[in-house]
Amino acid sequence: MNPDIPAADTGRALYRARKFGAERSAQLDTQMAEIDRHEGIDFAFERMTRTPSTRRAHMLIAAASQHRRADPVVDALFHAYFEEGWDVGDPEVLRRIKL
Repeated sequence: MNPDIPAADTGRALYRARKFGAERSAQLDTQMAEIDRHEGIDFAFERMTRTPSTRRAHMLIAAASQHRRADPVVDALFHAYFEEGWDVGDPEVLRRIKL
């Protein structure tokens, strides 16, 4: 989760290449996929085309915490982004996340 990314479209490949370098980014994805496969997480890196600002997602988590629902909302956000490749910076996507 990264609330400080600008709201403008940020392509994942470009963002990660700038942050880590393209080769290191690919290595990190491979490592994460191998480690988390054992934990039952199926990362969908190929579907993650953007690295969105998560500011709105954080606002949703804050609202959910007022109803003691933060943990399931965080789980749903992580599933949406990491396993489904949804853009969790998009308000329409966030509407699908249940409090």
